[in-house]
Formats: sequence, structure tokens, C-alpha cells
Amino acid sequence: MITIIFGDDTKMSREKLNVVTKEAKNITKLYGKSFNIGDLESALISNDLFVDEKTVLLDSFKIGQINKEIISLLQQAKGQKLTHIVVWIDGDLTPKALDKIPNDFSYNYKLPKLYFLFLDSLQPKNGIKLTEILEKLKAQYTPEQIFYSAVKRVRELVLIRTQEYSSLEGFKRMQPWQISKLKQQSFAWDTEQLNKFYIKLSEIEVDMKSSGLTLPLSKHLDILLLSDLN
Repeated sequence: MITIIFGDDTKMSREKLNVVTKEAKNITKLYGKSFNIGDLESALISNDLFVDEKTVLLDSFKIGQINKEIISLLQQAKGQKLTHIVVWIDGDLTPKALDKIPNDFSYNYKLPKLYFLFLDSLQPKNGIKLTEILEKLKAQYTPEQIFYSAVKRVRELVLIRTQEYSSLEGFKRMQPWQISKLKQQSFAWDTEQLNKFYIKLSEIEVDMKSSGLTLPLSKHLDILLLSDLN
């Protein structure tokens, strides 16, 4: 059996992963950052006479990592009744991409429209609007999750102004309408202002990792949005 868990809502998809693997016995965990195809082959072929069932977890895989070799191994293992393969993908999958991956169950956790409204509104003259949306999002999401989503979006706005953006993996997976939407949002910024805003986000991120924040992260976000985007 193969279960695939994915989606933009990382918090909810991780909670689902915990539920799916909570009762798992004889679990082998393989992580995207250190993945080796040989490890997956070994995990699937391994046959312990004293083990009735086993779970193989592919954790924190990027979309582009699910290549033909992995798909082939999953296809071969799909019919193994005593093996449960769980794949957690960091990000969203298009229906076409999901169809290529053998699975028995799939769970897609999408972010609510309000979350995307916040990200789509990251541009000058929207400071007050952004803080109002942010206040509502805090009831469901941690400041850290919102912050890193904002960092990712602003990074995309910076990169999409370069000539090389189309060769970058993240942009290759986007639909034409998504590219067009990002370009439109990017051009709402003055280049210097956009770069400065990205630098300030990066500085906050450094302070977070070094425990150097002088205020709670949510306060830093409020101040940044109101001071730079009003």
C-alpha cells in the first residue's frame, strides 16, 4: 500500500503524516536531503522472517526528487500487502504529477484562500491590509510558517526579474498563469525597494536562527509590513 501526503499547508500535512505513521511498526525512514536510491531498494527488498508488516517512510522529499527510478520501485512494491510506503512531499503536486506516482491513497492539504491573499498582497501600499490579514491568519498558523511563506514569495518576486528564472527548478514546475501572476506582483515594486525588503526579511531570519530577535516574530512582521509597505 502506498500513501502520498502533500500540499501547501505544511502544518496540516505533517499532522496527517504523524497520524498515518503513529501506529507503524518496523518503520524505515529515508529523508530527502540524504536520499540514496540504494537505501530504498534495500528497504523494500528486506525480508525479515520475524516481521509481519513494515513501513517505509520517504520523508521531506521535494517534488523534483520523485524521479523515474523511485517511481519504478514504488510501482514494483505497490502490490506488497505487508509493506506500507508513505511519501511526504514538501509542497503541492499538480494532478498530472500525482498521476505519475503509484499510490493507493493521497491527501492534499491546501492553504486557505486568506493565506494566498496575504502572499498575493505583498506589495507597496498594502501594509495595513496585510497586517489585518496577518492577524486573522495567526489564529490558525504559527508566525514562523507565515514568515517563511512570505520569504519564499518575496524571493520569487526578486528572482523572476532576472533572466535566469526560467531555468530554476521552482519556476519550471509553475503554470504559465502562475508565472504571469508573479511577474505582475513583482512589477508593483520598485527594484530597490523590493531588494531592501528581501534583505530585511533575511536579517530577521538570521536573528531567528541565532535567537537574536528583540521582539516576538509576529511583532517584527507587523512592524516591517507597516513601515515598509505603507
